[in-house]
Amino acid sequence: MKIQIHSYIDKGNINKERIALKASSDCNLKFYCLHLTYEFPKGGFYNQPKYTYWFPPADVKAGDWIVLYTGPGIMSSKKNEDGTTSYFHYWGLKSPIFNKPEDAIVLAELNTWQAKNNK
Repeated sequence: MKIQIHSYIDKGNINKERIALKASSDCNLKFYCLHLTYEFPKGGFYNQPKYTYWFPPADVKAGDWIVLYTGPGIMSSKKNEDGTTSYFHYWGLKSPIFNKPEDAIVLAELNTWQAKNNK
């Protein structure tokens, strides 16, 4: 996987709560999504996520940061002093997602998919 979950920041504060991810290789964000789920007491994760965030298309480089705020906001990016870029995304949720110790994020890499409307 070319992106890794780095940390959860300001858990429980909807205005600041965010998930920091870091790219270890060049890739496109459209191949990644995050699922809010929970961890079972004896290991593993529940396979029906409460929320899913699928990143829109964007090329990122190794060393770039991807920050997903759980609350509302406007997508943006900024160049960092070390030459990397930080990309800011917003889930648009109305309440924080990290409320219990078993709350967990699963990062999934999607290599291919098919979509079809119901027409």
